[in-house]
Amino acid sequence: MEMVRRSKAAPLIIKYCELDESDPADSYTVLNEILCHHLSRVKSLDLRLHSTRTNRPIVCKLLALIGQPAPMLECLYIESFDPTVEIVVCSSRLQHLTLSRCRLTRNLENTDFRNLRSLVIDFYKEETAHLLGILRQTPFLERLRVETNMKATLPGGTFSPQTIHPINLEYLESFVLVYGLPGSVSLLDSIAFSNLKNAQISTNLFADESSIPFAEALGRKIDDSIEGSISRLRLTSNVLCWKTKDTELPAQGLSPSINGCFAGTSDYLADGARDRFLQSLRLDHLRSLDICAKLKDNIWTLLSDLPRLKDLRILGNGFSLIAALNSGLVDSPDASPLPLKGPSFVSLRNLTIVEWKLYEFNFGTTLFDFMTSSLGLRKKAGLSLELLQLQDCRGFCREDFRGLKKIAKQVEWM
Repeated sequence: MEMVRRSKAAPLIIKYCELDESDPADSYTVLNEILCHHLSRVKSLDLRLHSTRTNRPIVCKLLALIGQPAPMLECLYIESFDPTVEIVVCSSRLQHLTLSRCRLTRNLENTDFRNLRSLVIDFYKEETAHLLGILRQTPFLERLRVETNMKATLPGGTFSPQTIHPINLEYLESFVLVYGLPGSVSLLDSIAFSNLKNAQISTNLFADESSIPFAEALGRKIDDSIEGSISRLRLTSNVLCWKTKDTELPAQGLSPSINGCFAGTSDYLADGARDRFLQSLRLDHLRSLDICAKLKDNIWTLLSDLPRLKDLRILGNGFSLIAALNSGLVDSPDASPLPLKGPSFVSLRNLTIVEWKLYEFNFGTTLFDFMTSSLGLRKKAGLSLELLQLQDCRGFCREDFRGLKKIAKQVEWM
């Protein structure tokens, strides 16, 4: 406390962790003194009071003091163990606000977030309207993260735009949302983005199919909000997209522009939402695709029609891919179950297959024989591969490997 007094009018940076009711240093008294008499010159305040040993009445008293005028406060980080604790902030200079396991006051009339640049709220418990009330005060917001386990709902089973005058967050670059699926759509429908660089959306589904249609609206909104075209796509239980503004593929290691994650009470529901989200995206400029999930026939139809897809990496899915590659080339019982049309994957030049069991049988024929037959047919149709990579595959020998070189310009066994 003596150091605080000696600092006179200098701005203060306060960081405190693990306030314990039996604290021998009596740090509660010190912190209480600072917040009571020196909050007006605190520039940064970081309180991490997440221990279950923390004295709740003491915490409530301390956090109530934050509601005093704090004209110099630019950064506020509060982590509590009690999500019912309410925070009031009175600082027009505040630029960075992080709240974890506590909540911002419901009465927003006296709050002023005009200079806020980043907002992080974990374990958010309020209604969507409350969050929108906060965002209406943040014209310069650049980074937003909201996480909740609340399954916010919308009436009905279909989505239609509701907002006539959306909130304009023209400076927002990074957006992370962990929210119920209908609530996510409702929130995004109320916001206008113009500078978004990346968005990560994690949603919770209901126990039935009622929320799946919202995934399509969510995908359209996110795709429209981020400038550029989707050039690279990775399918796992998530949908990860990389967007670029030119013809170059994004650098390896670069975070995805879009990350859609769907969690449901069953794999069927989660996959259904993922597929609807995927179908809503504009993929006409996709050049690189990485598949690490089992896909339904309608998704194979979507992917096989992509006009610019050049690089494909696929984990498993051997017979499904061969059927898709055969589409439009052959018409036989072991060919594709997809509707007969023009050739599929017309721009495919580089194929990497991962963990294929090439000795597996289907219709009395091994996967290896299916693959060589399909790639041979594609070569005759002028759709030959420039590079075929076999990564961690089993069930073929060096003689088979030499045979593959007849149907692809370059073959690599990894």
